[in-house]
Parts: sequence; structure tokens; C-alpha cells
Amino acid sequence: MVPDCLCVRVCVCAASPAALVAYYALSLRVVRLAMPDYTALYRKSSELDAEFLRVHHRVKTAAEQIAFFDGGAREREIVEQAHEELMDHQWKINWMNFKLGMVQDIFQSRVPEVFQWVLRFGYSYRYGGTDAEVLADGGASLNMNQAYLQSVIPQISGNLGAAIALSDRFAQVAGQIVRVAEFQEVLDELEEQQDAASARATATAAADASAVAGDGPSASKSEAHGAEGGTYVPTTEQIISFDDVSIVTPAGECIATGLSWEATPASTMMLTGRSAAGKSSVVRAIAGIWKTSCGTVTVHNTTDQPMPSLKDVFVVPQQLLMAVGSLSDQLTYPDSLAAESRTEELEAHMLGLLQVVGIEYLVTRWGERDVADESQTRRTGRQRGSEWDGIFAAREALGSGWDREVRWEDVLSLGEQQRMGIARMLYHQPRFAVLDECTSAVSVDAEEELYRAAMTSGTTCVTVSQRLTLPEFHQFELKVGVNEARGWSAAAIEAGQANQLLSGSQGEAMHATTELH
Repeated sequence: MVPDCLCVRVCVCAASPAALVAYYALSLRVVRLAMPDYTALYRKSSELDAEFLRVHHRVKTAAEQIAFFDGGAREREIVEQAHEELMDHQWKINWMNFKLGMVQDIFQSRVPEVFQWVLRFGYSYRYGGTDAEVLADGGASLNMNQAYLQSVIPQISGNLGAAIALSDRFAQVAGQIVRVAEFQEVLDELEEQQDAASARATATAAADASAVAGDGPSASKSEAHGAEGGTYVPTTEQIISFDDVSIVTPAGECIATGLSWEATPASTMMLTGRSAAGKSSVVRAIAGIWKTSCGTVTVHNTTDQPMPSLKDVFVVPQQLLMAVGSLSDQLTYPDSLAAESRTEELEAHMLGLLQVVGIEYLVTRWGERDVADESQTRRTGRQRGSEWDGIFAAREALGSGWDREVRWEDVLSLGEQQRMGIARMLYHQPRFAVLDECTSAVSVDAEEELYRAAMTSGTTCVTVSQRLTLPEFHQFELKVGVNEARGWSAAAIEAGQANQLLSGSQGEAMHATTELH
């Protein structure tokens, strides 16, 4: 027995440690070579995740403006692109983790298991004794020593540890799936509750509107249609009209009842009222993103869709939605034109539109800024070797100022953004344009030029403002938020009134010009 134990100790304590140390040093080197750059991977993962959250937050905060510009498809494309880039990167990380896990499993579990069997076979071959010696004790000594060798490499504990880690990972995934399912159920319940609350608020508001309107024809019609809600009727006629419409906010506040007016190319309308009087609510009803409690809204629509296209009705809000993309995208939103798809004629037309609204310098400004940045970078990069070659190539690929991409809502003033909104409207050439205080940040003389450009393009403007301005472009005024039971009033703009307002507007223009200079 003593010689056998001595042989085991010689086998395990002499040859094995040296081989194990060499093996684990080699496996550590191989694993390090197979290990990806996790610092760079997770840095990029954080950037992509932040960008995905940013575009989601943008859609949430600018949902109304996106609806006005019919930009749902474009914004969905932007969100899906950010999501696809994030998921591709996550799959890349998972694939690298999988390959690293395979390498680790091979060197930490599978090869040691094979090494154990090789070690046991080597002991049996060199120190197991003759057949007669094995038969003499029934193989008890050989079996005991091989069991001792088997305990040297904890195969069972290693495999059990891997199995436990794998089961724990599956449990985490299963838990996340359950949480996502529960979250979806909560969202469905909230949506049902919101629909029910909106229905109750609409019914209550319609009843209140009927009581305020009195016992006339408008009140009876509100009662008749209060439960059913208003109708939104598309027509190929060049008209936007409200017929006995009651506008109620989602919170149940009644803004106007029995509202009736129309706007045509021969009879343009200006919507006025104090701040927070409900002017934007009328705009939302025109655009179809708010349902009316009763009455009929008729809107020009040449498509086969229930909602008008941007060629039919174009809404320009006071705070313009700046697109995620280049300067060209700001003008063509929700369309997007790649640099290779823009011809010289198209770029000349786009530049002409910016010239009409007085911001053609943006193309030159950002083009010159690219050149200036590149010149400064080249002077700095001469001392840093060829690592800047990629930066120079990227700057050359930018092309003109049309392709410059920045956060435009941060670099353009409010006046420039509003002028861009008018240019965007001129680019799409709609039949009707609803201008919701979209020239409040420009001077009166510049405002007149913008309106004249819109009228010249063949667009009929429905203007929203806090006061009556530029009466020469409008025939009727609709006031909301007035101290009347129905909450609105309408009147024709007389010639004398128009001349008086025009004289006042010119005085304001001179005052604004003096302040600017």
C-alpha cells in the first residue's frame, strides 16, 4: 500500500502541479485574447441607449407638432433606426459574450475533465501494477488511488457551479419576461380607464354646452349629437368650415358651442383671442387630432385617407418642430432627401425658398463653418500624425451646408425657426395653411412679406393671432374666448378698420426696425 500511495503522490504532487500551472497560464492568455474591449462596448451601449431615450422623449413632448406635420412615419423611422442600432449593438455584445463563454467553458471545464481522465489513465498505466497484483486485492488499491486523483480536479463542483449559474441566468430572463408582461397588462388597463374617462367627460361637457347655449336650435342639435360626437368630413372642395361645432377639451372644459364659420380662397379667416382662450383647440379640430363633441368639421382633402395630407392642409405652429437631421431636412420635413438624391435644380429651388423668408444665409453659414473647422483641425492635426485623416475625410464628405447636422433647436433663434416654418410650408405648397401664431417672433414688416409670399404661392391662410393684424390678407375675424354664452363671435373686417389697423401695423414695423438697429 505504501508504494502505491507514494506513486500517487509522485504523480499528483510532482508532474501535475507543473502541468496545471502551465495549462492555466496558457488558458488565461487565450481567454484574455478572446475577451472583447468591454470599456468601448459599454460606452457605446450607453450612448446608443441615451439616444434611443432622447428620440422617445422627443416624440412624447412634441407629439402634437408631429401630428400637425404628419410626421408620424418619419419619427417612427427615426425611433426604429435608433432602436435597431441599439439592438444590433446589444446582439454584438451578446455574441461576444457567447464566444467568450465558449472559450472559458473549454479551458475551465472541458479540458480539465479530459486532463483528469488522462491523469488517471497515466497512473494506471505506469503505477497500477501487474495484472496479478490487481487481481490479488480485487483492484481495491487501484480504485482508491484513482478516486484520489479524481478529487484533485473538482469536476463535479465545477459542472454544478456552471449549471447553477446557467439556471440563475434563465431565472433572470424569465423574471424580466414576467415583468414586461405585467407592465403591458397595466398599460392596457390604463388605456381602458382613459377611454372610459374621456367618454364620460365628453358626455358631461356636451350636456353642459347644451345648457349654456340655451333652448335654441344649436342647443337641441348639441343634445342630439352629444352622445355620438362630431363628424370630420373630407371634401375635394377648397374649403374649411365648422357647422354648429362644440369644442371640448379632454379635461371636459367647453371652449365654444355652436361654432360656425368657413374659409375659402375668396374668403379668408383670422382667428383671434386672448392667450389661453382656446385658439389652438380650434387648430387641433381643423387638423383632426381633436374630436369635437358635436357638429360637422369639413376640411379640404384630395386623398383617399380620412385625414388631409400636407398638400391639402398644412399647420405651422408657433414653436416649430425641428427635425432630427440636416439643414435640408428642416426644410423638407417630414420628407428626407439624401445628398445624392438632390439635383442642382432642386437645391436652387430650396435656396430660393429660404431667400423668400430671409434665411438663405444659413446654407452659407454652416458651409463656411465646415471649412473653418476643417482648416483649424488641419493646423492642429499636422503635429499629431495621420490619426486625423479619418476626420478630414469625414468633413469632406459633409459637402455643402445643406448636409450639416446639429441640434437645430439650439442653434437657430426663435425668429429663424418661425421663418423656417413658413419656408417648409412653401416647400410643400398646400392649398390651405393654418398659421398658429407662427410669426410672433418676427417684425411686422417681415411678417407682411411672409404672408405675401404665402398668398403668391396660391395658399389660402387661416391665421391665428392674439389680435387682428395684417387685415389686408383676411376678410373675416373669428374671436374666441369672448364674454358670451357661446364663447365666440365673428364679423367681417371692414375697409376702414383694415386701413386703420394697417397704419398701426406700419407704425409697429418702424418701431420694431428701430429696436433691431
